[in-house]
Amino acid sequence: MTSTIKTSRDRRGKTHVSPEQREALLDQFERSGMKAVQFAAEHKINYKTFGNWVRRRRDRNRQLQDDSGHPS
Repeated sequence: MTSTIKTSRDRRGKTHVSPEQREALLDQFERSGMKAVQFAAEHKINYKTFGNWVRRRRDRNRQLQDDSGHPS
């Protein structure tokens, strides 16, 4: 599976993505059924960075559920 989401790289080879691109990548990851380490490698994203994105999204979604009064 290859990414259809455009990312850019700086001179040092670091991948840069906008918040919108990040959300699209996370959506794609959730649909993929892949392990995070696999998905990050395939999309040339540092695994630790990708893991932080996943964790922050999970925490944000939990907070939204808690605030709405709905059980997880």
